[in-house]
Amino acid sequence: MTKGHKTREIDTKYQTLHGIRALGTHLCKTSIHTMSEEGKKQDATPQISINDPQSPYFLCASDIPSNIICAVIFTGDNYGNWSRLVLNGLRSKNKLMFVDGTLIKPDLSTPEGHAWERCNSMVIAWLHNVIDKSLHGSVAYAETAEELLSDLKDRYSQSNEFEYIN
Repeated sequence: MTKGHKTREIDTKYQTLHGIRALGTHLCKTSIHTMSEEGKKQDATPQISINDPQSPYFLCASDIPSNIICAVIFTGDNYGNWSRLVLNGLRSKNKLMFVDGTLIKPDLSTPEGHAWERCNSMVIAWLHNVIDKSLHGSVAYAETAEELLSDLKDRYSQSNEFEYIN
């Protein structure tokens, strides 16, 4: 075995041992809840590269705060149609997890926390772009995209239930 071959072998073992697939990529841990065999909720923290297009933390060069994620502006009386289009737009950008509660907010002092905060801010900006300016004041202080969308849902969605009166 040559010296160069041995170095490559050690590097490969090191990369495999630490789960590193490509040098120079930034890795983030994302908390995803799984169920143990006993039925108890547990955290699984796979490493996800922010440079991987499959990562919820991935932002491409064209993902900017002024993007319009759907063609309908929320006016206060069109929540049902608007919310379906917004959720579809976020799904297409792999950012649905920021509003549906499946992506747990990591500790902000970590690289994962920084990536989460950056993407959450981007999603909030995209949501503001498709909300009528007269409603901006009512959602301006939402700290998370999930909180913003949840607030609008609570205030503007109409229940499909009806009350039966004798």
